[in-house]
Amino acid sequence: MQPPDSIKSSNPIKWLRFFGPGAIVASVTIGSGETIFPSRGGAVFGLSLLWIILLVAVLKWNLTYSGMRHMILSGAHPLERWNCIPGPRGWLHLFILIIAMVFFPLSYGFLAGVLGTICMTIFGAPGNALPWAILMTAVAMFLLLSRGYRFLEKGQVAILGTLILAILFAVLHCAPDWSAVARGMFIPGPLSYPEWLPDKYPRLADRPVWIELIVYISFIGGGGSTYLGYISLLRDKQWGRGHLGPATWAELDAVAGDREHPARLWLRAARVDTLVSFGMVVLVSAAFCILGAELLAPAQLVPDKNQLLSRQAVFLSSISGHLVPLYWAGVFMAFFGSLYGAPELSSRFVFEILDASPRLHGRLNAKKIRLVVISWCLGGALLVLGWKNWIDKDLQLMEMITPSAICLGTVLSGILALANPFMDWKFLPKGLHMSRLMAGLNITVGLAFIIAAVIAFRKMGVHNAIVIASIFGISLVPAAMGAWGKPGMADTPGHKKY
Repeated sequence: MQPPDSIKSSNPIKWLRFFGPGAIVASVTIGSGETIFPSRGGAVFGLSLLWIILLVAVLKWNLTYSGMRHMILSGAHPLERWNCIPGPRGWLHLFILIIAMVFFPLSYGFLAGVLGTICMTIFGAPGNALPWAILMTAVAMFLLLSRGYRFLEKGQVAILGTLILAILFAVLHCAPDWSAVARGMFIPGPLSYPEWLPDKYPRLADRPVWIELIVYISFIGGGGSTYLGYISLLRDKQWGRGHLGPATWAELDAVAGDREHPARLWLRAARVDTLVSFGMVVLVSAAFCILGAELLAPAQLVPDKNQLLSRQAVFLSSISGHLVPLYWAGVFMAFFGSLYGAPELSSRFVFEILDASPRLHGRLNAKKIRLVVISWCLGGALLVLGWKNWIDKDLQLMEMITPSAICLGTVLSGILALANPFMDWKFLPKGLHMSRLMAGLNITVGLAFIIAAVIAFRKMGVHNAIVIASIFGISLVPAAMGAWGKPGMADTPGHKKY
């Protein structure tokens, strides 16, 4: 597909027309992550958290763009390339598939649980948030299956956009020390709990700082499963070779030898889309972190337990009490949008994993897989909330989401980052390899994320490490037995699928 003339324009405004798939990812992550965790982090760690937000966004941008770059140039989704990773055939696919299906219900249970508490606050309904969570989950599933979201989607964009503008204005209104903000953003420093935390929040104070931070890192900008689903959207956008399937060596040589080749020109669209998406994440996350440090920390208030979002209402009430309804409308739209939008990315993620198998490629019914994944994500979320409300009543939402965030966010992001250079070196001509800086960042962040996850699980207890080791072992059994299928033409470097 030939790129439009605007892709060659020197006017950055014209480039914004390519902001598409990133808008979906930004809306999903801003809803579930940026409204809670940066403000909680600002209240706990102050402005010192800002450098973590910026660093994580840069590293996640690099690994996401690297995967998109490979697909635009070669036509192959990263998951197709992972068939050639050393070890039993398909072990990595089965490993991440099992992790995803185990932890998806926890992630969506967290979203539904928070949405239930939002509804209780908005409608002034005392009692249990579970009925509201069930209702909102049922509505989200109905809209997903009926595709009746268009009107609500426009309302979500308008209200959430207005909320973000109001939050940015609130930052200006609270007049923070901008030199301290700059130091917090660009000068790394140690992070520790404040002295007052053990007295007011003893349970949080007992939580290791490392685990608290790893959850923030997992949520800021999204996780590995989100990015793999994000990359699959290139098939719909038809950027470069994204929708054509793996290229032959001759076709790759043609791309490498022509700097004006359409596939290489389409890389600008991917850069614009990812940079705008992650730029929005940094802007919104930083704003919530600053407000948490300026308004919540002095009052010794931390978003916690069933008040993960109610504390933040002060961000707008500090300007005017009339803006509080806007806050609640905005967070409702943000979380409901995540509960609706995230299962779509999850279903694409699972489809790509299964379609990468030579046994299953081209034989899958995408609609049926979508139905199964959506039902598992949202139905499983209700089962998790039922467990929390009737069996383990002492379980908090933050504790429930922690193992899921580490596995789906940190571990899968680390795997994707490590696989990116491997894909380029094995499947692309040298002229199309990513730069040494980009490759070095991928390897560094991949190792760092996986090591950080291992440390976090060790700090959470031996039983968590046993669970993850069991999942890993279970995935190796069918892989070693050849369940993923024999190598085909699609797995041979430089060959198209037939």
